[in-house]
Amino acid sequence: LLRFVQRSPLWLDEALSVDIARLPLSDLVEALRHDGHPPLYYVLLHGIVQHDVYHAGQIALLPESAGDGLQRLVDHFNLQSRATTGSVITSGQFTRFVYAIAEQGMTSTRQLQLGAMVTAYNVLRDLFGSAWLPTVITIASRPPANPRPVQKFFGAPLRFNSDESAVVFDTRWLDQRLPPVDPLIRQQVEGEAQARRAEILSDLPATLRRILRKQLIIGDCSMEQIAAMLGIHRRTLDRHVQEHGFQYGELLESVKYD
Repeated sequence: LLRFVQRSPLWLDEALSVDIARLPLSDLVEALRHDGHPPLYYVLLHGIVQHDVYHAGQIALLPESAGDGLQRLVDHFNLQSRATTGSVITSGQFTRFVYAIAEQGMTSTRQLQLGAMVTAYNVLRDLFGSAWLPTVITIASRPPANPRPVQKFFGAPLRFNSDESAVVFDTRWLDQRLPPVDPLIRQQVEGEAQARRAEILSDLPATLRRILRKQLIIGDCSMEQIAAMLGIHRRTLDRHVQEHGFQYGELLESVKYD
């Protein structure tokens, strides 16, 4: 899905690069101060290694509309990611594709925020088509010393030092129809996604705690929303919770306390 993301190992030209990219985001920022590669290189590599952006991109192409595809991508990303969260928020004429860092203890996130907006921009452009343009890009960090290359890349107004990092665009683009997917590819992608969900459900308490910690940032911690992210019905999630011997509400309060 992302034009600059490849599955080929040729892109990962150094084992050291992979080791750095596998670090938690808080450690990644510190490691970049002692490495010669561009920080954005490691931000994007971190996304591939940690969150399997490629597979999320495949999932986004399965629904009939771009809006449904984007929501599936966000749900998959939030399920896999341990340190960051994404959300799609629609309010009238405009929709925001929002990125946030859920990991605590980070002191410098400018490169991460900027790298996430580059990724989000390319995701939306591939979903909506080449005619799509964002309305505005907001970035929750200070501007770089020379913002001109960034402004040229996005081709849209940039607002640094914002409350959130988001790509804002006209809501009508969510209705864009996606091309049909080959049935064999659909079956393969859906099978992989189902296997990943089953693996995640095998350690349900830890999974729910991680998801809820991030959902608290977005504001929707309902059991219905969490079940949708897991690709199961609410009653199924409730049954799994009871089988593990705890109550959903108690776990949510525990996460809030943490």
